[in-house]
Amino acid sequence: TATAALLGAAAALRDAHPRHDIWLVHLTGEEFDLQEFELHGIPGVLFNEDMDYSDRSSGNPHNHQSTDVASTLDLAFAAAVAKIAIETTLRLAND
Repeated sequence: TATAALLGAAAALRDAHPRHDIWLVHLTGEEFDLQEFELHGIPGVLFNEDMDYSDRSSGNPHNHQSTDVASTLDLAFAAAVAKIAIETTLRLAND
């Protein structure tokens, strides 16, 4: 789940001792505007999958369906995305 992924990322990021604070936010909606953070001087990065929701043959056909369960997840892909997100976040937090 997204919550489990965030908890795992939080542990990895904490143990790396970044120079700047990192806030991990999970939103369940389809939109997230970083402008509010930026207006308050807080830089933000949005990680989001690129998926054409109108074309069920692209990406994960189970996304947002009743079959969207753990057994239909591409765990290797999810792990790779999480690794990239954590590494990118650490690099930005240590600038």
